Amino acid sequence: MTVTSMKWACFDCRKAFKKPDLMPNLEVYICPDCKLPMSMMGKAFRPPKKENLEQWKKAEILVKNGFLFYKNGGARPKRLKDVPEFLARMKICSPGEKLLEQFAQPAKPTRSQDQGRIRVSSGEGKPKYRLLGRELGSWSTVEIRHKGQWVAATFRTVGDGIKPTQPHFQLSDGRLILVKPNMTVRFPKF
Repeated sequence: MTVTSMKWACFDCRKAFKKPDLMPNLEVYICPDCKLPMSMMGKAFRPPKKENLEQWKKAEILVKNGFLFYKNGGARPKRLKDVPEFLARMKICSPGEKLLEQFAQPAKPTRSQDQGRIRVSSGEGKPKYRLLGRELGSWSTVEIRHKGQWVAATFRTVGDGIKPTQPHFQLSDGRLILVKPNMTVRFPKF
């Protein structure tokens, strides 16, 4: 069996090392010089000269933002000053962040005062949903405009306890409809 090697770097010592790709029971390698944890760099990392502080700082910022060095990993910025633009352009979003960005887009206003669009804001690490200025919690009863008519639905934001789900409406027949930023929603009229 052939053991491949991976490059690891210590940013404090500005040194890189090849280590076996297989690390039984280890999460990180420790620098043999300063005894601090090293960062995995990828197989194609070419360490700059020890004196080149700018290139070491660039590599550190890229790795800490999730960009490792692989042969087919795509272009990386050549200078430290190009890194912020690169990170902004290559922003990696979680599914939840993508959903928040969708809801952050301005929605067209509705014609009636008793209906509107769901607004989302971030509060205490998790999103909060509001309709017409009132907070929507999981299990809130609402009516949604679906296929040209108003349909009773239950607003749901909670997953199965293991992972969160995308906010959705559960209809009385059990069907699920994902929340979209342009959906028209209202509270039931009693």
